[in-house]
Amino acid sequence: TIMSSENKQVSTEVAKKAVSASFRDFNLKKKLENAPLLHYPLVFPGQGDTGHWLKIRNRHSEEFRQADLKAQRQISALVVANGSFEKIDKDMLDDINMRAFCKLVASWSFEEECNEDNLMEFFNNNPFAYDDINRLAAQDSLFF
Repeated sequence: TIMSSENKQVSTEVAKKAVSASFRDFNLKKKLENAPLLHYPLVFPGQGDTGHWLKIRNRHSEEFRQADLKAQRQISALVVANGSFEKIDKDMLDDINMRAFCKLVASWSFEEECNEDNLMEFFNNNPFAYDDINRLAAQDSLFF
């Protein structure tokens, strides 16, 4: 037990247990296997809740991590081929990054198939949803 800056007693038991734990106790992959998808209700600006939804993965999910790594390899290859990052076409970079971003969406309620092309069109036409999902997927506490 220690004293906080407000002169309150604070238990250090949780910290001590974490420090003395085995590295095997820290297993993000296992935790993600059991993590639920996040339900994102589509609230259209000026219209309200549409009744449609998307199911969102965490940024640490295997699907997103693999897509993000692939995107980084593609961008690295473009940098080498073009001689510098500044010479790469911005639209091409946006396309590569958006394709990786689409892996954050596991499913949706629309009648169209939830595939990369449809997701890209959806996000390009609805930047508010892109911003919301980007924020949500980055908040680990929502998934665990």
